[in-house]
Amino acid sequence: MTNWSDAASDAPPDDAPPDDAPPDDAPPDDAPPDDTSPDGATRSVAPPSAVRRAFVVVGALALVGLLAWASFVVLSSGSDEADSAMIGSPVPALSLADAESGEVFQLTSPGKVLVINFWAPWCIPCRPEHEMLDRVVLGLSPDDVTVVGITYQSDPDDVQTFLDDVGRSMRSFADPDGRASIEFGVTGVPETFVVDTAGVIRRHVVGPLEEGQLERLIAEVQRPPSA
Repeated sequence: MTNWSDAASDAPPDDAPPDDAPPDDAPPDDAPPDDTSPDGATRSVAPPSAVRRAFVVVGALALVGLLAWASFVVLSSGSDEADSAMIGSPVPALSLADAESGEVFQLTSPGKVLVINFWAPWCIPCRPEHEMLDRVVLGLSPDDVTVVGITYQSDPDDVQTFLDDVGRSMRSFADPDGRASIEFGVTGVPETFVVDTAGVIRRHVVGPLEEGQLERLIAEVQRPPSA
């Protein structure tokens, strides 16, 4: 016969955990993964959001580098004497205000070759080109050739600062509403148009003019057509 006191001593106490309960030092089910290395050192684990931000920053820097490389290729390619749709068209009849004085002029030059250069103070290749044009203008006969500039998407204060730096041998007109650039089909700066004495566009150059190029274009336009 088993004594009831012996049976009671063999039974687990009332507050004992069940046999399948986890040990006291086990982490809860919703605890984050252990970030402790085998040697006991605690590792720093970057949250997913930080990793995503790093990828965004790296991607943005790569895009900026690609754009800079593309700009270098474009600017290094020099000018292009384009066979544009404007060749053979009359110069648009426009009234433009002087970029600094505000005085209004007609964009015509009857009996003269008219050179129209679109530029902007924020345009990197426009600066050396404008300096070159300022020198060329001084050597041209004002009775035969008129050279003007038209600012493209430019702030008036920036225009004045730019001209203070590079000179004012040629007159520059403002184009605040972009009408002139639209009429000429300008897609960027610098771009140059050469108009003959009859007011017809004969040459269109996309990109910065090179040394001696404008003089050659003027001479070609002035040359009488071959029989």
